[in-house]
This record gives sequence, structure tokens and C-alpha cells, in this order.
Amino acid sequence: MESRTRISASNSSHRSEGEGQSFCFCGLPSPRRISWTQMNPRRRFYGCARYKEGSKCKYFKWVDTKFSHRATYVVLTDINLHLCSWTIWTMLTQCKLKHLRLNFSRMKFQG
Repeated sequence: MESRTRISASNSSHRSEGEGQSFCFCGLPSPRRISWTQMNPRRRFYGCARYKEGSKCKYFKWVDTKFSHRATYVVLTDINLHLCSWTIWTMLTQCKLKHLRLNFSRMKFQG
């Protein structure tokens, strides 16, 4: 049996058919997403499935509790570390590619 609960104080709607499934005000399953903002990095939330289409639904519900300032700092530091590593790897790969092209050009010129 399907149950619906509407909580007006938090302006959210939830219908459970299985554990952890959330539905927006449109009645559609609400996908779980991850925030990548500075204030809420890697924090999970539910939102309207049609928000990119300009839906007026405005359904939004956090899955996780708010991180402490320390946890937010650690997550942002981790994200920045991965971005720096990726940037360095990309730069090294580009340098290697330029070196290979230069060697290939020299081989063609000499051969």
C-alpha cells in the first residue's frame, strides 16, 4: 500500500513505496543529486525531476545533515587536491605529446 505524507512546515512532500524513494510535488520520482557548491560540497539532496525544464514545483530536500565547518573544509581541500592532481596530469600529458610530435617531426625530416 502506498502512503503519502505532506509536511507543510518544511514545504516538502514524500511518498514512500520503498525505503529512500522521494517524490516531488509533480508526483514524479525525485532523483538524488549531489551539490558541488562551496557551501555544501558533496552534500546529497532530492529535487524535482523537471527542474531543468523550468518546473514550478520547487521541490527540494536535503538527504544529509549540514556538515560542520571542519568537514566542509576537509571536503573542499580534497576536491581541490584532486583538481590540482588532474591539472598537473593534464599538463604533463600535453608536454609528453608535444615531445612525441617533435621527435616524430625530426624523424620524418631525417628519414
